Amino acid sequence: MDVGLVNPFIIATKNIFTVMAGIDAAVVGTRAVGVLAHDPALVNAVVELRGDRAAVCGAVVLRFPPGAMFTIATAFAQTSVTVEDAHDAIGELANMVAGNAKRDLKSRRVSVSVPEILTGDLSSGRLSRLSPWLMVCFTSSAGMFYLCASGDASLA
Repeated sequence: MDVGLVNPFIIATKNIFTVMAGIDAAVVGTRAVGVLAHDPALVNAVVELRGDRAAVCGAVVLRFPPGAMFTIATAFAQTSVTVEDAHDAIGELANMVAGNAKRDLKSRRVSVSVPEILTGDLSSGRLSRLSPWLMVCFTSSAGMFYLCASGDASLA
């Protein structure tokens, strides 16, 4: 994955989480993985990237363990939340991240989809054809969460 496509999402994640939820997030590591690990507990906000030919050429996935998701959603909403509310809050934060990153990707002619919240196994289905993935690990007062990105180099 081209870092020029990933860095806007990393920067946007830090900024949006700090400003909108009061959660400071810091990158603590990155690693390449072949496929997104199956973890039924994780909540995933999936953003698809499209190139000039409007084909899906990549994706960025924000992945949250339940504890981090609830803490972040509660901080964002400034009240306690249900599971449905937490998914909505994570979706809204991911939408802000995507919008922020999109602004920095205009010169690259890459379009960014509205995030979709998915739970369960991401190692099958439309994301399964993307490989490898760059996994960026964030730490925060809410706990660990992850930004995973994969895409075709021809996007640029």
